[in-house]
Amino acid sequence: MRSDWVTSYKVMVSNDSHTWITVKNGSEDMIFVGNEEKEIPVLNELPVPLVARYIRISPRTWYEEGSICMRLEILGCPLPG
Repeated sequence: MRSDWVTSYKVMVSNDSHTWITVKNGSEDMIFVGNEEKEIPVLNELPVPLVARYIRISPRTWYEEGSICMRLEILGCPLPG
């Protein structure tokens, strides 16, 4: 059976789908840690709250015996006022 999963990724956000900003951890692009194996979910949180209309996930590394495959859920909250 083939196994595919992403082991690290970057997140970019945009409000117009043309200008993208990479989520940073201080002054460095934040690299999120993905799965170490295919069955256990991984929870990652943004370092600070963001307002964005579009979100882009950019896989950086993946399981070496497979290919890029990723399922995700984005949890948000309403803006005050």
